[in-house]
Amino acid sequence: MTQMENLLNNFRAQQNEYLANELYEDAREFQRAIDSVLEAKETGAGLTADLLFQVRNCFQRVFRKARNRGEEWLSQVYKFYVDDMQQLLK
Repeated sequence: MTQMENLLNNFRAQQNEYLANELYEDAREFQRAIDSVLEAKETGAGLTADLLFQVRNCFQRVFRKARNRGEEWLSQVYKFYVDDMQQLLK
């Protein structure tokens, strides 16, 4: 399994969890990330800086939404993802 496939599988699993818990805004952001990965995979672009920016931006949005909802534990998970993507971009 490639990195892109692993990323897709992880995003899909997270999205399904959020749908099951009726966190529709978060699920929508994960759909945006999934769409970005699918597009990169379809065009053969692979794991580019542009893709990492798009995914990081999705995580930043869900981080802010979780923090605004008062879900500190979830916002910290998203913050970890944001920081991780930022490190990959350096």
